[in-house]
Amino acid sequence: MIKDEFVIAYDFGTSGVKAVLVNKNAEILAMSIVDYSMITPKVGWAEQDTNEYWDAIIEATRKLLDLNDTNKDSIVALAFSCQAMGIIPIDENDKILYNNISWVDGRAEKQAAHINSLLGDEYFCGKDVVSKLLWLKEERTDIYEKAKYFLDVNGFLKFKATGNKVAELTGASSYCIDLESRQWNKKILEIAGIDSKKLPPIVRATDNAGGLTKRAAEEMNLNAGTPVFGGCDDVHAATIGSATMGELEGHIYLGSSAWLCVSTSEIPEPQNGAVISKSADPEKNLIIGVTQSAGMTIDWGIDNFYRSERADNSVDEYAVIEKEVSSIDPGSDNLIITPWLYGEYCPITSESVRTTIFNLTNLHTRAHVLKAIREGIAYNLRWTKENFYDDYGIDLKTINVVGGGGLSNDWMQILSDVMQVKLQLTVDMRHAGAVGAAVCAMIGMGTYSDFGCLEDIIKIKKEFTPNRNNKQIYDKMFYEYQQLYYSLKDSYERINGIVE
Repeated sequence: MIKDEFVIAYDFGTSGVKAVLVNKNAEILAMSIVDYSMITPKVGWAEQDTNEYWDAIIEATRKLLDLNDTNKDSIVALAFSCQAMGIIPIDENDKILYNNISWVDGRAEKQAAHINSLLGDEYFCGKDVVSKLLWLKEERTDIYEKAKYFLDVNGFLKFKATGNKVAELTGASSYCIDLESRQWNKKILEIAGIDSKKLPPIVRATDNAGGLTKRAAEEMNLNAGTPVFGGCDDVHAATIGSATMGELEGHIYLGSSAWLCVSTSEIPEPQNGAVISKSADPEKNLIIGVTQSAGMTIDWGIDNFYRSERADNSVDEYAVIEKEVSSIDPGSDNLIITPWLYGEYCPITSESVRTTIFNLTNLHTRAHVLKAIREGIAYNLRWTKENFYDDYGIDLKTINVVGGGGLSNDWMQILSDVMQVKLQLTVDMRHAGAVGAAVCAMIGMGTYSDFGCLEDIIKIKKEFTPNRNNKQIYDKMFYEYQQLYYSLKDSYERINGIVE
């Protein structure tokens, strides 16, 4: 790359896409955002319209070029960082047969139990791709039979951009691959009753997946033939963007979901809801513990308790929230709120748990509610961190933080206090996924030789260290948070229909 050449990287999340213009030093020059909607036809189901996906890509790209007055000739590559575990069936004539079944969707609990009985182990849950593929086979046989391939979101976007149907390695990990061979795990797929031929060829994050078609280029106002690189899933892109690709380095992401992720050259067994996935660096793997509904629970709180501020364009609702919430003492006066709107992956795996407000009194205010939600997410991440220590011997002392949640000093101090670790915020923490995708493209083009470049291009701008004065209250509240789950576990299952 030369001075005036740029990569457009897309951070394609659960609720919207950010298109980001990135230069050869991985510096962000401009950004545009376009939202899309979630469809929830039944409790526990979550789908999205793929037409909205591509329309959002077109709009975000055009807005980005206009914002920065960028000549399309200076765009030398594209790459996507995407929400994982999507299922988009496409037939032999390239027709999309069904909405994307989102990673949040938990419709396949029955199928998961069946597959687990065949495997003799608790291998899958109702949110896993293989379980939902079996759901399609059993409940929508017409779609399953017509499908030539099942694409994830990254695969779908690359198909719309290039016409090629492929799966990228990190995204394939969220489906079902053998981590050693880096190919589809045909043995498990066969046991589950899934035809592995319906899954596309696999490429790496740094591979050139094809050039923009004439039609896609016209829609996006870019040049036909512009290379589109493999990119990767959002966790993996954030691992790159947080500069935690080294052995046993960890990061936390705070967005619609949240996660704790650690890089390793080992291939450990999944335990306590942790997912083991191939890294964007094929020689490394990731241990991932996802808190499924972090930012979504916070948005619920804002929508219901700060509705007037959110509706008033002259008011910065986040500034109001930060001022009010930071005035609340640690522990929120013994209020606990669990961030389980859609069930949970990690540290416990359950389709039946739900967000619970515990110990609410007449003295609690809306600021207590938002503070308790932030603390609940921190308790969840601490539980995951402790599981990583118990299960894998990983003792994290410092964790890099990326995602929009890092903008809140109050939340960062809560996290540091609850987890008793030093937190480091990267310069472009809100755009770590886009930076990660851009770096994949730059390595693919030869701008950088490998992911060792991260030491030079990702900088730390701020640190938070634990306030020891808050340790006692947060140790107590964390214990009660865990006990709340154990006390209510059977009730969750009964009331939400998981058991008779």
